[in-house]
Amino acid sequence: MTQNDNTNCSGGSVFKFVSGVSAVEHLLCGRLKFTRIRDLNDPSELLPTVDKQELKESLNALRQRGHSQEDIVALRQAEKLMSLLSPKEVVISAPSDTIQADNILQYHIYDNIEYMIKKIGITAENFRNKIGLFCASRTYDCLPMWAHYSNNAKGYVVEFAGLADAFPKDDTGLIGELLPVTYDRHISGVTFDPQSYKSIFLAKYPDWSYERERRIIQPLNLCETTTLPDRSEIYTRSIEKSRVRSLIFGWHSPNCEKEHLASFVNSINPTVKCYTANVDMGSVVLSDLNR
Repeated sequence: MTQNDNTNCSGGSVFKFVSGVSAVEHLLCGRLKFTRIRDLNDPSELLPTVDKQELKESLNALRQRGHSQEDIVALRQAEKLMSLLSPKEVVISAPSDTIQADNILQYHIYDNIEYMIKKIGITAENFRNKIGLFCASRTYDCLPMWAHYSNNAKGYVVEFAGLADAFPKDDTGLIGELLPVTYDRHISGVTFDPQSYKSIFLAKYPDWSYERERRIIQPLNLCETTTLPDRSEIYTRSIEKSRVRSLIFGWHSPNCEKEHLASFVNSINPTVKCYTANVDMGSVVLSDLNR
């Protein structure tokens, strides 16, 4: 088992805290649930932070310095993302070069800050309605995570390896990527900086920093939809079950569930390691389930 906190997630493990046996079984089979934004526990998810003065200043600064090649790449990615999730808000195509980008930025419409804030809000709302998130952590030994997401350690943690390569990539730089969340009391809002829109998806307040979150973004229309008896819907996508590396049992998980899940693991993917978690001097320590 590996645990680190690199910004580039390609080679490391991520961990999914879950509370129930059914959720564990789905994960062990490679079935990942993508949660709608409205169902997440953070009420500020995908609500754009826009400061009027900051927006004005970023417009003036970009007009003065001009666009870079990196800005052109970001603008093309933003266009691809909006075409996918908010096509009605795509008014101008991404520029082909820095000269065209600089010329477009002189349009008077961009000086109408109230209008720009309104358009940002509409676009973000479209994003909220059309995507789901698979959220995981870079750590398995966070006690609040065990309490909040694994039912006071009656639940489980599933370790994945190679999730960075589990989904097809596209030209947005966001969809299908395993991306780190940043935490800051002052979230840099959406501005005229061509990279700033990514803060809508990846910036959270530091209250959540203990989660050390990594997330995968997927359009809901690419997911398999299951309608439950209460008419709510679950959105899932499947990956190779070989990407599951281990299953960790909470220190309060019932013995009958341990026996059932250990047998389930052995039947579908015996390469998955099973561990029992315990707390020693305030730290989560693991031992082999069979010891």
